[in-house]
Amino acid sequence: MENTKTQLSVLIATETSKDWQTFSTWYSFYKNMPDAQICIACMRNGELPFMLYQWMKRLKIPSFHYNPFSDDEKCNWLEALTTAKARGFLTENVLVIRPLVISLEPLD
Repeated sequence: MENTKTQLSVLIATETSKDWQTFSTWYSFYKNMPDAQICIACMRNGELPFMLYQWMKRLKIPSFHYNPFSDDEKCNWLEALTTAKARGFLTENVLVIRPLVISLEPLD
């Protein structure tokens, strides 16, 4: 890996109902930005069973589930970002994205 001061981390802030959308986002960043650290933060909504997102465990992707902190999406993102950094999943340079944001080519 490169120097962690210049390396990009990607936090995918998702919900339990967006399983395949999250996978497509993760896969595009995994293929087009192989040096980036990617973490998935999945917000619980209490509606869907735990059987979704099993691919994260099989692929050993740093991830965690968390309860909503607020009705404001950005506050929930900050909560996820704080948790991910506390667990050591991310570096200082973080890009927070939603599911279905796709990386089509590597960033310079």
